[in-house]
Amino acid sequence: MRSLLLFIGVLLSVFFTTGCGSNYVGVNLTGKITVDGTPIEDGFISITPSEGNRGVGVRVPISNGNYAAKNVPAGKAMVSFTAVKKTGKKVTVMGVESDEQVSVIPDKYKEGMETEIATDQQTLDFELTTK
Repeated sequence: MRSLLLFIGVLLSVFFTTGCGSNYVGVNLTGKITVDGTPIEDGFISITPSEGNRGVGVRVPISNGNYAAKNVPAGKAMVSFTAVKKTGKKVTVMGVESDEQVSVIPDKYKEGMETEIATDQQTLDFELTTK
């Protein structure tokens, strides 16, 4: 048992000393997310570093078109969005009836989009379009 605890301690110390890299800079971001000018009512935004070992990504809720994310890694990042809306129809899946939902994210953003996050940046808005 003692050797297992020692092993876990070593793993944790390696993770905390190398996990975020020595040049890690975290940024607190807020912003608005719209589709063709209409705010996304409810969903999620994910921001993941796309180069190097600069920390872990973040996933935060979108509410009434707004988001607030803490400790976002600065530099190049991949941003993806998840949001659905009810169609007003009902669907039955495996004998269970529920509201039909469709994605409000335009197809061209399904794989995400790359952006650059500056170390002094405080806001980052996303104006998604269907065209």
